[in-house]
Amino acid sequence: MPAALPIANYVEFAIANKTGTSGALYISLVSKTQAYKFTQYEAPGGKSVYVAEVDNPSGSSVASILLSSLVNEVDGTIGFYVKAFDGSPIAFTSGRLYFADQQNAVPYAGGQPGGIAPDASFDFDFIEFTVDPSTNQFNVDTTQVDQFGIPTYLQVSPKVPDYADGTGIVATQTRANVIAQFQKYTQGAYYLPYSGVVTKGGTRLLAPQHVIDAAPGKATQPLQKSFDGALDWLFDYYGASGGSHALYLVGNGKDGPEIFEGRVIDDFSVEDNGGIQATYTVFQFKGTGYCYNGATAALTCVGARGGVTYQIFYPYFAAKPPYWFGGFSGAGQKYNLPLTSAGRMVLGASGVFADDVAQKEYYLANNKLPLKFDHTMLANLENQLCTMLNRGVTPGTSGVVPDNHHLRIGSNDANDLIRVDLSKLTQGSTDPIQPVFNRGAATFYKASSLVGAGNSVWWNSLTGSIFFHGQEIQTFKVVPSNVALPFTIIPPAAPAPNYVTGARFNFGAGGVVSAIEFDWQSAVGLAKDATVQFKFQYGPATTEAHYATLRLFSPYGPAFPFKSGDLGPTVQFATGLTSGMTMTGISLDDPTYVYRADAGASHITIQSPQGMEPLNTNILAFSRFYPVHENNAPIGQWNAYAAFFHIGDPANGVPAPTVDGKGYAFAYDDNGGYSSDITVQLPATQPSALLVATTLNLTLLPWTS
Repeated sequence: MPAALPIANYVEFAIANKTGTSGALYISLVSKTQAYKFTQYEAPGGKSVYVAEVDNPSGSSVASILLSSLVNEVDGTIGFYVKAFDGSPIAFTSGRLYFADQQNAVPYAGGQPGGIAPDASFDFDFIEFTVDPSTNQFNVDTTQVDQFGIPTYLQVSPKVPDYADGTGIVATQTRANVIAQFQKYTQGAYYLPYSGVVTKGGTRLLAPQHVIDAAPGKATQPLQKSFDGALDWLFDYYGASGGSHALYLVGNGKDGPEIFEGRVIDDFSVEDNGGIQATYTVFQFKGTGYCYNGATAALTCVGARGGVTYQIFYPYFAAKPPYWFGGFSGAGQKYNLPLTSAGRMVLGASGVFADDVAQKEYYLANNKLPLKFDHTMLANLENQLCTMLNRGVTPGTSGVVPDNHHLRIGSNDANDLIRVDLSKLTQGSTDPIQPVFNRGAATFYKASSLVGAGNSVWWNSLTGSIFFHGQEIQTFKVVPSNVALPFTIIPPAAPAPNYVTGARFNFGAGGVVSAIEFDWQSAVGLAKDATVQFKFQYGPATTEAHYATLRLFSPYGPAFPFKSGDLGPTVQFATGLTSGMTMTGISLDDPTYVYRADAGASHITIQSPQGMEPLNTNILAFSRFYPVHENNAPIGQWNAYAAFFHIGDPANGVPAPTVDGKGYAFAYDDNGGYSSDITVQLPATQPSALLVATTLNLTLLPWTS
């Protein structure tokens, strides 16, 4: 009999094989540095299960096991357990679960596992996951960096609210259907360079960088040159020739976020790979030392860690390339990067967009490491710039107005996110409203005639008048620079025995205002003599905090002109997401859409799939992702492979093959809320018996339509 199952918290992998293949499927499990095997144990009740355990292969491959043999007798599924806590948290970093139609497909050499070559001659695929001991979290995703092979759908149980629909490929899709849709999408002249990502057998889509890798040295290959124009536009627009515009990014480093101002310079000096001092064009990002923080989203100093300057190199080199390409022989020689095409750097998030460790190693080897240099921060800035390019967020494509780079700076701080939901307040009398006294403060409640049930009021739209004995003695307005005391009270024009000195909001559940208090300086009784009238603007009719007003202004001048085409339709949308402009911003974890855009206004209403908290960065880069002209020709250059997985083929009415358009099979970390990562909080205590902390339900979808 198998040994008794060790008492621990486990993550269960439950796998449903719906590929419909007549052949067998095998699985292998690895972490970044470790191979694993599957060991059978006896669970309570005499049921057998399989557990992933560390393995040290003696041969040249990681152990594999027939998928159909992994019977979990506890719940009748096919799958296995991964230990997450057995008295101390278990670290499982960079885990990959491979599926292949042949045994022992994952190589093993030098005491470490490798990866299956993306252009392997057999069918395979994988998912990625981690078990983080520092946060006690399980994270799983389908952001497969090499290819689309076996379409996969993931869901966890219990469900995570932010991923109620799961993630991965839509469960009603098939591999044959997705590939056929992609082939139709790329058969026209606009996206023809991407047609080569379909393998000869028509059973896999290779990520574009691997198509480039398969034809080294072919400088004229269309994919290699697919971002030449976009890179020129980007570096020109933010350089002296384009007016030295500034690009503001919120970088996330190991110690937290910081706002950076980026400008292109052409005289950055550093040694080339021959050891000779040379000058290069770089996108230079200078830390401002500040980030938006706190309930009011006010600028906050980040302290001593702030103010560092980072360089992202223009990926074309007229002479010798920089230090880390082909010549760095210092202590970190393993970080020496190959010189590749600019197109491959963008499509594969490589080269100048992945040199954070190489830069650090170079500086360390030469005793020139800048003070407070954080290679994690540099990696994040590089990744954001690379993501912008892949999405088509590049300026200067029209010669006059940058059609596909509507960079707008927007303020959506707590002033716009906290709502006065008067429909939830205790009903008062008639309009004007009479006060209810409470220890010297008069609390004013809603009158039924003021607002319909379910409607909300933007709290920074509130103004009004204060009456005594029927005469207006004061006015007030909300200028919410201070959440605690947001009201500006105009003093009486003449001395009065009764007047208001201040006012405040009382907050109920979810940050919704439940009452408004006025402080009276009183010489006589107020019970029948004081009244207040309100004026206000309605917000969206919703009980969920998924909406906010965004105040727009241009970072390049005092005026803010915008066309309706920048933002999407200029009508209110009753339900669902819109085809309007998409926004990317740190702290807004999902794609955020224009809900309402009034022509000629300097503000819009935005909608987020997740509830928006008062804490936001206040800096949002607005963009039209994968922009096209009316004839569906691309505006500028962008990654059609990524676009297909995000948005499908709109011209032919084909939706995205992915759940909610989340990232899938990309080479870069898709910033801005399109990540397919599901994160589950695990318990961090030792159970008295077997405990399945979460179950990952993984479905391998059909291969044929």
